Amino acid sequence: TSDKIIIEQSVYKEKKDGVSTVQQSTSTEKVHEIVSNQKDDGSLQLTDTVSKELTNKGTKLPESNSIIETAVTLSYLQKTSSADSSPEVKQKFEKAKQYLSTHIKDEKVEIELLEKTDKIVVDHATKKVVKEKAHKVVLEKVQETVTVEEEISTEDITNSAHEKNNKQSIEKQIIRQLKLNHGLFLNEYGIQPSQQAIFKDDGKLRISSYNEQPIVYTNINDPDSTEQNNFNNVLQPFDACINFPIAEITFNGSLLDSFANNNENLNESFGQFFVKNVSVGDKLFIKGYNTATQTQVDLLKFYLLCVYNLAKFHNTFSPLNNFSAFQFLSIETLDGKELDTPKKLADWMKDLYQNNNFDIISYDNLIPISQLKRDELSEINLEAPIEKQPGVANFKEKLSFQSWTRNVIDVDLARWIKVLPQCLVINNKSYKLETSKKFAANFIKVPNIKSSDKSYLEFRPTTKVEEELMINNIFSIKDLSSFPFVDRVIESDDSSYDEYNLLVKLEKYEILINRDHVKPSIEFVQAINDALESVEPFEDLQVVFEEYGHLFAQKIILGRIFKRNVPNAVTCKIDLTSPIVESLEPYLNKLNIPYLLTQQGNIIEKNELFDLIQHFDSIQHLNDLEIIELDEIIPLYKILDEQQQSKIDIILNSIDSTHDKI
Repeated sequence: TSDKIIIEQSVYKEKKDGVSTVQQSTSTEKVHEIVSNQKDDGSLQLTDTVSKELTNKGTKLPESNSIIETAVTLSYLQKTSSADSSPEVKQKFEKAKQYLSTHIKDEKVEIELLEKTDKIVVDHATKKVVKEKAHKVVLEKVQETVTVEEEISTEDITNSAHEKNNKQSIEKQIIRQLKLNHGLFLNEYGIQPSQQAIFKDDGKLRISSYNEQPIVYTNINDPDSTEQNNFNNVLQPFDACINFPIAEITFNGSLLDSFANNNENLNESFGQFFVKNVSVGDKLFIKGYNTATQTQVDLLKFYLLCVYNLAKFHNTFSPLNNFSAFQFLSIETLDGKELDTPKKLADWMKDLYQNNNFDIISYDNLIPISQLKRDELSEINLEAPIEKQPGVANFKEKLSFQSWTRNVIDVDLARWIKVLPQCLVINNKSYKLETSKKFAANFIKVPNIKSSDKSYLEFRPTTKVEEELMINNIFSIKDLSSFPFVDRVIESDDSSYDEYNLLVKLEKYEILINRDHVKPSIEFVQAINDALESVEPFEDLQVVFEEYGHLFAQKIILGRIFKRNVPNAVTCKIDLTSPIVESLEPYLNKLNIPYLLTQQGNIIEKNELFDLIQHFDSIQHLNDLEIIELDEIIPLYKILDEQQQSKIDIILNSIDSTHDKI
């Protein structure tokens, strides 16, 4: 079951972190301090230094015989990664091991003893982690709930019951941490647990991972709402709240006698409600959203989708550093922390989904305290389940994260993140540009996204080569022969001017991809290495780039573009001012142009074009946009590391030198 897996993972993770805690805290100086008290016979004393690491107390652990103390100290030092490896320390280690061998006189017993003391070090370090680390995942770690009263003794070494009871122990820690066995007070400050527990802390938990979309609540804590609850009137209003659940927990347990036998002042001592189900995760409160422009809202949702997808489904993530949405928005966490930069938001999302930082974000199935006096908890089924959320008194609308973003950015971000680094291949036979068959790069950072409101009319003469480039939305390059591994010879008619292109371009967004936003794919890097090590590296590199691409665009402009060939014109670029239709129409009338062509080659009549332009600012779907320009083009091999680039440059220089000699 999912809760069994979670508990098992929790045990493993705690032990791993416990050892890590000891490893990171033991310096070379500490090692020398510990071994400095070694007796002449080789035995080691259980010093206060070791005791402090293995318990939460500064006192010495109980008296034990010197064999036990030596074994425990040895295990502690051997589990320490920073232990000094100097000859002096090694000699003391060997002397301690010799002491154990001399006094135990049985190799098998000696091995078993050291295995048990190793386990003690791990277990007690684990308890220290649980005690000292705050707000760890309910699925993996728990905070400050275990009182470390167990102490190392001979009984510890001979008793392995800890493993058998570990699941129950972890569940108890979760119950204590989240106060799942307490009642709830609902007052003007929101939701608070009761001081006195209602159920025993040895109850049963059912933990299940949350696999649905995050949940969005709009216009929360409206003081004028008819649903306003009088106990939440101090909560400030926000334009939106987004819940990011990571798990759902159901509690069932036995009543404490202090509650079962109490018939007076129940609400004062135990709260007004008890909750069977909680959702854990974190939430964001957003202000400024309702007064933002549509473009700003688009950018916010696009970025939230990016960081959510990358944090939840990827191992590494670095945010962009310049994002205009944060200039007009206020974004806060449940504990009131302001996320005023893209990096802070990305780090918060990463902490939630990768470091599993959590809090209770929703209380479901609230049961009146009085009902617990009559019915068993497991038998209570509420006809109309009550839900309460920290920080939320009321809301206008409840939406899935997907629905909330679909109306503005109706795009599969996974598809965009996958497609944007796709490269262009120059066909050496036809000089046509084609999309690469294989992917050379993956995003490791969210690309910079800027809104753009540029609109312009452009007349430009085109050669056959430029015409092919324009079909692929490349306008800044005149000649592809300067790019490496392109061997087609330019013929005279390729560079002769034929006619002019009239272009009408409406820009909406710029996507900027810096070199550090992408990482070459493993397959691409391996293919390059294989080619570099081959007998004919230049020829093999040509084959690689014909599969992965020759060109990489670092700037991608989204919007709409319309074009048409015209026989005679003057090369120029004219900015279209608002209103754009009034700015554009005189030029089309003067040239007697009744229609233009879309990127797909479809005819769009002038009136239809004007209608589209008038509604362009209110476009609600990125699917209504298209890539209209690829700019800042670099050779694909420039995304490789410096060492591979250098090797390729040497090969290219060698080829150039050979051609010069010929």
